[in-house]
Amino acid sequence: MVVTSSTLGSAESAELKNILHKLGGHFVPEWKEKCDYVVMEKITLTIKVTCAVLAAKFIVTPAFFKDYLSAVETKKTTLPKPQDFMPPIVEAQLINSNASFAPNKKRTTIYKEKLFLFENAKVLKKIGICARAGGGEAALITSVNQATLKHKNTIIVGSSANLSRIDEKFKTAIGEFRYALNRKP
Repeated sequence: MVVTSSTLGSAESAELKNILHKLGGHFVPEWKEKCDYVVMEKITLTIKVTCAVLAAKFIVTPAFFKDYLSAVETKKTTLPKPQDFMPPIVEAQLINSNASFAPNKKRTTIYKEKLFLFENAKVLKKIGICARAGGGEAALITSVNQATLKHKNTIIVGSSANLSRIDEKFKTAIGEFRYALNRKP
């Protein structure tokens, strides 16, 4: 069992780590492909939440692991169900929506055959994990050729304000790509 947390306070994180240790689980500070759960008190949109949703993993409150440990220690025959410990949604844009944060295997391939290109390594490291969690690939924009840059399944993540830092041939390709998008059929 591999677990990470998002937006938990230090006391809650320490308690979660202690419970996981007793259960033989592992806490990781950042999202990893091998994560099984994201633990938080309330759902807000974070990179970890996005990865969990895309990777079809459970998002649970700390109470899930407290109850899980209690069930193991008392040798109960049924363990708590993670879907019963979904945190409340507090993200303003999502409160009145039909957004579901429950695992959905269909999301694991939502970015299948898509390549997300990032302008720098820092952004790639931080956000590229979301692309991979949804079945896509992620790379630096400077690591691909012009044909890849123009491919219909290539998605460029970044702002035009940062184009001055990108190689001239990529600036040209991006310009051509934008021109092609704006042309009337």
